[in-house]
Amino acid sequence: MPGLVDRVKGTLREQRARRPWLDHLVRAYTQYKNAHGDHLAAAITYFSFLAIFPLVLLATSVAGFVLANNERLQGELREVIADNVPGSLGGTLSDSVGSIIANRGSIGVIALLGVAYAGLGWVGNLRTGVQVVWACETTEENFVKAKAGDLLVLIGLGLGIVLSLALTSGGTAATNAIVNALGIDGIPGMGLLVGAVAIALALAADTLLFIWLFVRLPRRPVRYKTVVRGALLAAIGYEILKVVGTTYIAGVSSNPTYGPFAAAVGLLVWIDLVSRFLLLTAAWTATGKQPEGSSECGDDEPEEGYAVPVADRPADGRDVLGPVPANGDRPVGATRPAAVAGVLVGTGAVLGAGTATAAGRYLRRHR
Repeated sequence: MPGLVDRVKGTLREQRARRPWLDHLVRAYTQYKNAHGDHLAAAITYFSFLAIFPLVLLATSVAGFVLANNERLQGELREVIADNVPGSLGGTLSDSVGSIIANRGSIGVIALLGVAYAGLGWVGNLRTGVQVVWACETTEENFVKAKAGDLLVLIGLGLGIVLSLALTSGGTAATNAIVNALGIDGIPGMGLLVGAVAIALALAADTLLFIWLFVRLPRRPVRYKTVVRGALLAAIGYEILKVVGTTYIAGVSSNPTYGPFAAAVGLLVWIDLVSRFLLLTAAWTATGKQPEGSSECGDDEPEEGYAVPVADRPADGRDVLGPVPANGDRPVGATRPAAVAGVLVGTGAVLGAGTATAAGRYLRRHR
């Protein structure tokens, strides 16, 4: 058995030496695990899930303002609730519509406070997670200054999401309008073309969002060229996880085992997957090649136990995933993720990394 293990390690070591993308992916995963990425993702998931409830309250408040002067919509909403929510709960919720409208102002204030608290906590944990996996040296900051910076990131992210949705929906609608105006909507393949445009717009918008996050969160000098490929990888993986997440949540929601908590459980698992993938992408970006003389996060020599390129390792190459500490024990990582998490995150990472690497090579050849 030891001989077989050594042969497998030797084969993997050779493959990593021949394929830089594979070596890069392994180094990124090693850095993610040694930074306890799963635990950091759990903290991000908690505040992400916590933020859902004030967001629901905020949406309720907005709906209250919209419905305040429209009795027809109020009646239709009551009918929809009564028809679709079974039992006495439907009648209770239907009767509460008037109360929501009457208290829409106070509900909105409470919701905004909740969004601010949960949102700042989410950004703070996300920033800490990115800094740790990026090997940034964290320093104590003034509390007010730190929260002001997190608020700026939160506002920028919110505006970016709104613009992303507007770009995706507006671009898709414009493409449909052009296709219909030209009278080519009946040509085979036009539906695929419209779908491809929608996906391209979503990827472009998501890439800009992740560039914003990767530049703002580390709070250290970070080159835009360094984060572009990482942002593209994050965007591709995020779109894959959105498709998989929609299917997964729908499947969990129909499972009677989870009962009334089905949607919440499915959403919680999906947020955790996205958080893990985001931190893994940050590690992938941080372990890539940096320009000579750069002072970015992650440029310093890696600490003991962190992944280093194959070319920089000892000649005997005993360790496949990185240097072994002096005591011979491999660093203890976070809890091993569930198989489904590994498959989904790994699939998104491999597909995204391949596309991002190809895009980077294309840009270098044509610039």
